[in-house]
Amino acid sequence: MIMIDGIKLLRLKEIIQSEYGIESDINLTTMLLDDDRALLNTITDEILVNGNQCKGTDDIIEAVAHEVAHLVKPCLKDGSEKFNSLWTEIFKHMSRLYYAGEK
Repeated sequence: MIMIDGIKLLRLKEIIQSEYGIESDINLTTMLLDDDRALLNTITDEILVNGNQCKGTDDIIEAVAHEVAHLVKPCLKDGSEKFNSLWTEIFKHMSRLYYAGEK
């Protein structure tokens, strides 16, 4: 199991699949521009997390939740109030499930 700062990427992948029905790989990279915390490959639904920007567990969950929001509601404009609300909701839900599984 891949772990970065103690985070289990496989656990996040399982949460995304079970809660949102999305089959998506999550990979850490240092090849992204510093402006991007994460990117979504819309062809493969792969989520690339920027290891230069995301240092801790909550950073990674928040970045992944942002990309999941794009997959859940692709029609919402990034940065819009509705998108940000959805992103926050997904982040809180994923965090709750992630940390509940750590017990």
